[in-house]
Amino acid sequence: MAIVGIGRYVVRGIAGTVAYTALVAANNKVNSLTYKKSFGVTEHRDGMGSVYAVTAGEPVEEIQVTLTPIAPSTGTPTIADAQSKVVVPDPLGVVTIAGFPGGIASGDYTYVDGDIRLSTDGTPEIQCVIRKYAAVTSVAPTAFS
Repeated sequence: MAIVGIGRYVVRGIAGTVAYTALVAANNKVNSLTYKKSFGVTEHRDGMGSVYAVTAGEPVEEIQVTLTPIAPSTGTPTIADAQSKVVVPDPLGVVTIAGFPGGIASGDYTYVDGDIRLSTDGTPEIQCVIRKYAAVTSVAPTAFS
């Protein structure tokens, strides 16, 4: 989205790209992104209820991203093409992100949740929750039912 001001041209948006099987990076604009890195914590207690040790689990990076599908960068855009871009990734599908600021690691993440928002007065929005696990490589599932 761009705003024209007096003597200035301001572009609003978030640097970075999101891509998955049904949606290439050039065909969407990121509206918002929330990054969270967390890990499970287990408290070990003695017979009196006092904590004598704490164990941390493997870290998990989670990103909640909201994006809007946009016209393709090449060819002639059509209504059918635009409608085909309003999809969430496959269950446990690979979502690739790149170029985001703030220490967010570029690479492949695993799709775990999401939704599509349609309204009569706005453009469609796709919201995805993607995760990167410390010991798991994100790959497309071969058989998912």
